[in-house]
Order: sequence, then structure tokens, then C-alpha cells
Amino acid sequence: MKLTTSQEMRTLDQRSIGEYGVPGMVLMENAAFQTVKVLREKYGRLLEGKVFIFCGKGNNGGDGLAIARHLANSGRGVEIILLAEPGSIQGDAAINLNIVQKLGIPIHAATGPEKLLALAGRISGSGLVIDAIFGTGLANAPTGLFKDAIEFINALPNQVLSVDIPSGLNSDTGRVDGPCVHANITVTFGLPKRAHFLTPASNFVGRLEVVDISIPARLIEKLDTRVEAMEREEIASLLRPLPQDSHKGNFGHLVVVGGSEGKGGAPAMAALSGLRSGAGLVTLAVPRKIHQSIETGLPEVMSFPLQETEDNSIAEGAAKKLVPFLKDKNAVALGPGIRTNPATGRFFREIVGNVTCPLVIDADGLNILAKEKDILTGLKGRAVLTPHPGEMARLTDTTAQEVQERRLEAALELAEKIGCVVVLKGAGTVIALPDGRAFINTTGNPGMATAGTGDVLTGIIGGFLAQGHGLENSAKIGVFLHGLAGDIAAGDLGERSLMAGDVIRAIPKAFQRLAKETL
Repeated sequence: MKLTTSQEMRTLDQRSIGEYGVPGMVLMENAAFQTVKVLREKYGRLLEGKVFIFCGKGNNGGDGLAIARHLANSGRGVEIILLAEPGSIQGDAAINLNIVQKLGIPIHAATGPEKLLALAGRISGSGLVIDAIFGTGLANAPTGLFKDAIEFINALPNQVLSVDIPSGLNSDTGRVDGPCVHANITVTFGLPKRAHFLTPASNFVGRLEVVDISIPARLIEKLDTRVEAMEREEIASLLRPLPQDSHKGNFGHLVVVGGSEGKGGAPAMAALSGLRSGAGLVTLAVPRKIHQSIETGLPEVMSFPLQETEDNSIAEGAAKKLVPFLKDKNAVALGPGIRTNPATGRFFREIVGNVTCPLVIDADGLNILAKEKDILTGLKGRAVLTPHPGEMARLTDTTAQEVQERRLEAALELAEKIGCVVVLKGAGTVIALPDGRAFINTTGNPGMATAGTGDVLTGIIGGFLAQGHGLENSAKIGVFLHGLAGDIAAGDLGERSLMAGDVIRAIPKAFQRLAKETL
């Protein structure tokens, strides 16, 4: 699903009008009609009381005025709170204002905070509030009357529908620099916007409804947005059918390298996830100290004991035996539970420098890279990195807060710089490619914010790399499947009690869900 910037949507509107002769008034009319249609068909109970529509003075406000007209014509009680002097409204919005005035729809010109407060008792609990204050063009934090209006809406107990985008969001970056309408529903037009899926903005969107307003399909098809939201149908199409005469060698051999005393669970979960994702063979390379327990607890996984240091982490000398073993393997998952002491760092450098198969690097593997950034230059075109915001901050010499404020840009910049696929984990996981494209995940839930789920993701991506899906598709399938398994597990167990093992156990059901899309 293509995700647009504010400029891309402006261009679509302008080309619809200029090249195809679709009047702007028609686009506004369609936006209003489709919004009311969604309300009637899916949220009819919200129309039982009076509807109050907050309108700014731009086209978003014009959409709100047109919505008021459609609702009034169908017999619904509607009142408009206009956050501007009527004489300042221009263009298509002014045409709609003239119509609603002639229809006698009540209009309250709330040109100051005292006028908003005077309406509080009238609006509170009335039914639905519609936010048509700002559209996609907002670049700075709302101030003055608009700030007051947004805070006023958020203080109401009413359900809120935002038109196109909740007022206060930056449509392109997903940043929220000031007050922002906290919507229950957002109806957006033509195509979704980046902010609908990027945090923190996505926390304000509520349920997203995308409606067609008759922008020519040819324009949408040709639009290269560079950023997409991943959908189940697309991910399902990337999965290959299993030949009837398959054997385990057809599905690749994944080696998971990691572990240290006290952190044996991380590589174990990655290995089991690799098997569950379809790898034909999985070997777990861990320090001798934890090797025996791994062998006993995971009978389906092969093991490779590694020389260890005095603190029972992987020794530099372990690379001497492991490198030859990895020569004919299909993928390596490197980092879960590995630690960052100097000896293990030197081991890590040897592995990365001598392995030719695709890599997925996570956890302390990323922290080693952050300390020894020269290693990054040798990863071009052969690795998937899966940092959480803290690890990303260390890789890019910034802070986790700064990463979170510009998740998409941060991931794309690192991917382009090092020539690797970067998977920036978190709500709306971002998959960034070196060529400037990015994909935002639409699966997963807050219950997955628990120890070990990152190791599960590492194993899943590693499993798909071993099967030959390539860096991009392995990351896309892996991230989506991981989140889908988490959603299935949360559906059975609830989000609050979710554990990494629950996600692993739900992987088969996640595959079944995806398989239904290919029938």
C-alpha cells in the first residue's frame, strides 16, 4: 500500500485537476460523500446524537463544511464550529460555506478561546465530533486558536473522527510537535499518508479508513512513493509453494551464532524460530558452557560448541573452527546473547570478514558494530541489521529519542550509508533499503515489547535468508510474519501476558493465515 507525502498528495490533486479536468470541487464533494458513507455503514451509532464539526479555513475545513451539508440533508443534527472569520474562507471551501449558510445549518464562529468554552456544555457528550481543522499541509505545531481548539476537542468525552489526518500531525514525518487531535477514526482520501503508520503519529489516528475520491487510477498507479505499508496479500505472494519432492536440503541451512553464560535463551529462541520459519536445517553455535543444555532442550537443532573465554562468552579462537564450518551454509544469524567483550569482538570481526553467505545481525552483534564501525563497510549488500531504537542510536551516534522522532529518515540514512537492509524495530517497524525505498509493518502489538521477541525475529529472518529469499524479501516476510504471530498469540492469551515463546508457537498459525491469501 503506497504511503504519500503532503507534496505527493498535492501533486495528485493538481494533476487530477489540470490534466484530467476533475474540478477541485468534485474532489471535495467526493471526500465528503465518502466520509459520510463510512459513517453510515460502519459507525451509524455515532450519528444518533448531534454532530459538531470543527472547521479550519483551508480545504480540510471545506471538506468539513461539505460533510455538514451531506449529514444535514440526510436529516442528521449538525452544527459547525468555524475557527475563522467567515470572510476569510476562500476557494472551494467558500462555496461550501455559502451553501451551508443558505441551508440554515447553525454556524458558531469560534474566533477566541472564550467562545469555545461557551460551547463546551452544548457539545460535551452530544455524539460525534468531527475534526476538519488541518489537513496534510501542516508543517509546524498548532498555535493560538487552533491549539486551543485541539486541546478543547481532546478534553471532550465525545468520539472523534478526523478528516484526512488528525489535526496537529506532521503528515510526512509522523512527528507530533504540539497538541494533536486524538481521533477514534480517521477517514483519509485517495491514499494513506506516511504519518498514519509512523509513530508517534499513528497513536493519534485510531481506526483508519481509506476512501476513493475519484483521483484517476492511472495517476495513482504511476506514483512512485518510495514508502509503502506492508499488506498481507503482498507478503503472501512472496511465499513459494513447497515442491512435493522436497527434502531438507531444499530449504537451506541456517547457523545461529551467539550465547554466553546467562544468555543461552536468546540464541536458542532464534534457532527454534528459524526452524519454524521453514529452514531445512538449523545449527546453533554457542560456547561449550551452555552447549549441553542447548542440545538437551532443542532436539531438532544441531549444535556446534565454541571455544569460550573465562567469563563463558565466545573466545577469539573459536573463529578458527567456525569459519570453515560456515563455508557452505546458506545464512548466519549473528549476535543473540553474544556479549561485547574484546575477545568476542575480535571473533565477531573474523566471522563477518570471512563469511560469504547472507547475515542477519542483532543484539550485541549490533553493539559490537557500534564500537567498531569500520566493520560496517564490509557488510554492503549482504546483511540485514535489526536494531531497536537504542541500538540504532549507538550505530548512528545519536540518541534513542532522536531516532524515534525521525524513524523513517534514520533507517533510510543508515541503509544508504552502509548498503544493508535496516530493520528498525518498534511500533510500525521500518524496513529501509539502500536504494531509498522503505516498508512499514502493519502487524504486531504492544504485548510483544518483552524479552526475547527480538531474538525470535532474528531467527525468522535468518530462516528465510537460508531458504534463498534474499535480503529484502526475507526482511519483509520475516517482520510481517513475526508481528502476525504476535497478534495471533495476543488474540489467544491477551497482550499483557505475552512471552517470546508464545510468538514462536504461533508461527504455524501465522503461516496458515498467509496461505489463505494465496487461495
